[in-house]
Amino acid sequence: MRKYARHFLRLACFGAISFAVLLYVDYRVARATVMEGLAGFGTRMVPYLDDHRTTEGPRTFRLNGIELHMAVGHSPHPPRFVRDWYLDKYAPKGPQMEAFRESLKKQGMLDRTIPNANQVVTGDDNSGTVASIDLGGPTSKEQILERIKRVMIEHDIGKVGQLRYLMYNKEPAGTRFLTVWTDNTVKLDQLMAIGDKDAEGFDIPNVPRYPGHKRILSAAEVGQAQASAIYEGPGTVENALAFYRARMRSNGFREDHGFHDQMERDHGSHSLRFTRDDAELLVDLSPSPVGVMVCVIQTR
Repeated sequence: MRKYARHFLRLACFGAISFAVLLYVDYRVARATVMEGLAGFGTRMVPYLDDHRTTEGPRTFRLNGIELHMAVGHSPHPPRFVRDWYLDKYAPKGPQMEAFRESLKKQGMLDRTIPNANQVVTGDDNSGTVASIDLGGPTSKEQILERIKRVMIEHDIGKVGQLRYLMYNKEPAGTRFLTVWTDNTVKLDQLMAIGDKDAEGFDIPNVPRYPGHKRILSAAEVGQAQASAIYEGPGTVENALAFYRARMRSNGFREDHGFHDQMERDHGSHSLRFTRDDAELLVDLSPSPVGVMVCVIQTR
């Protein structure tokens, strides 16, 4: 029992980490108009209070080849109300799952950050995240364990349930929140860059890759120009700066030198901004455990 519970908790943690990466890209990139009439609307993450007026229409993203849906919401209620509502909405249902929860609690496997075997919580009453695996209704312990076995064999989180993610922040007029969800398969092999192989997805056009790097993430909103790709590999920030300045200039782009100077002065970061005709690209460079990480963002 303890072995399977640990596997389940790892899945929930992985969902939280994956969505956190997506949100980092979204908040730096997404400026697009919200899209309505998304296919698969019936399986979307429920809006706050089951009231569609609290949440905008969803838009679709592709993260490393996997389709994710996203919607922004607003509420006059305090952030903890929104957090607790989603925690209860996706908590395991049914007497058997309640008994399972109590057994895990007695073993010390649940706490404030892992209130249920399918949920991970970060932050506080003002801001934070909730990552859940939607089990699709009342489920027995035996069914859960069987689903986890299938995930271990097929490497597909969707065999357990669908990922549901909430990010909430306090605002003067209440709470702004972001919901992210899946309604299909979520192959672990697609999400992760294993060995020297790129993660599935795409490269940003007209942007060279720093030598020796592999792609670890790519994300884009369907039907919009905004996109992002992240690479990691050997090297230094200083050498990568020189590389991108030279190569982007040879590709016909102009650098906004004031942008880099301001980012370095105000935030201590190394970010480059390039423009060409109607195109705009940002290249953010930062040290990583293996050398340097490069985040390329296409804003238009």
